[in-house]
Amino acid sequence: MIKRIPFGLKVVLLLGVIAGLGGCEPEPTVAPPDYIGTQSALVLPTMTMMLDTPTPAFAEIEREFATYRHRSGVFAIAYPSDWEAIDNSTDRHILVRFDSPVGFGSRFIVDIENTGELSSQAVLDRLQSFIQMNYSAIPAYGQISQDLLADGRIQAVFLYNDGRGGKGQETLTVQQIGPYFTGLRIFLAENDKSVLTTALSSVASSMMVDPQAAWGNQVAAINPAELLVINSLLWRDKSKATHYTGEIYNASPANAGNIQVRVSICDKNDIILKEVTGEPALRVIPKGATIPFSIVVEDLPADVTVCSERVNAEPARSDSNYTTALTIESDAKLDARRQLVVSGTVSNPGLMAVLNVRLVIAVYDKEGRVIGFSVPDLGIGLRLEPGQSQPFDFTFVNLGGQADHSVTFVEAETVGIGDSSLKPPSTPTENVTVEGTPGSTPNAMSTGTSESAPSSTSQP
Repeated sequence: MIKRIPFGLKVVLLLGVIAGLGGCEPEPTVAPPDYIGTQSALVLPTMTMMLDTPTPAFAEIEREFATYRHRSGVFAIAYPSDWEAIDNSTDRHILVRFDSPVGFGSRFIVDIENTGELSSQAVLDRLQSFIQMNYSAIPAYGQISQDLLADGRIQAVFLYNDGRGGKGQETLTVQQIGPYFTGLRIFLAENDKSVLTTALSSVASSMMVDPQAAWGNQVAAINPAELLVINSLLWRDKSKATHYTGEIYNASPANAGNIQVRVSICDKNDIILKEVTGEPALRVIPKGATIPFSIVVEDLPADVTVCSERVNAEPARSDSNYTTALTIESDAKLDARRQLVVSGTVSNPGLMAVLNVRLVIAVYDKEGRVIGFSVPDLGIGLRLEPGQSQPFDFTFVNLGGQADHSVTFVEAETVGIGDSSLKPPSTPTENVTVEGTPGSTPNAMSTGTSESAPSSTSQP
């Protein structure tokens, strides 16, 4: 016989089931690890970034939001008030991460850099570089789409699965706003979809960026008095060409670019014979750093002097294609004719190809004066793929004194990308080697030095 359950008992049982379901909490999902990003800034009704997400299957709990305004003044964004904001920004890169409370695995990151105005193609190139370093190189990420939205934003979507229970979807939205390349990364954990989808959509639509905010290049001009010529030497080689070599020290509060050394050369009566400009080793001198320069003038008498010198430069603008992130192995030694030979290899350790590689070798005496300067020919438009190397070999026929050591510098252009995360140029460090034994340094600018004191072929 089939027994019927009284209606009242049915209601009680149903309520019991619902109560049991209501007590279940989503399992915490591990957020993806942190990787290199870009920074952010303040609020004007200029940009609204939205996360395109489907309507949630369940109604979410209404959340309280607070407004986060970055100290730079570049951006502001609304975020759930129980989330934690972690500011990892530097003076050249805004990077702020917002972490959800314990029990959730979602988060979002604001990433902004002052790149100056970029063309549409440059923005696309920069986006591909960003994806390469923050997603493509991480096995847990898999890209599923990339779209150009109607308002000009570019949006890329990635699935995340670390194989250890961490699953979810990350939406990257980028846009160029005035001088700021702006990125917003929103990670929605798999187990948080029913409770955070709407909240994260609200976060995305609240982000505002102020293109007028003065950040990332606060120095409007560089005082020439803060660009000092040091370790200089005026000398003549065997072919009777006159050389003026030395170093430029950047004592200003900004990285210097568009550098020009202007020198007036006078005869023994202080009459100006020529005004010439010099060639610095690198396009950019980081603040507090020193790079060598060289000026060569033909057809001057033997008894000339430098009667005035001046270094002009501008604050270096961020150039996403410029890099010094190459490595050098070098060796300095004397050949059978007592001439200094510097040889080695330039290598590209990065993930992107580089083009127009420029290598500079500077030679110093024991007093630290620059007595030689050369730009070896590596081939027009030399391109190095990731992991590829190029050998070099240069013999100094003319020096302004007795060589003690050499220093090598390198710079190049990245191919088809704008890489916001490339390290800024750093001061070269010397790598001491025993004569005939190559040494290497992993720094962006590498040097080769010899403990021996090779004799020079000419004297100052």
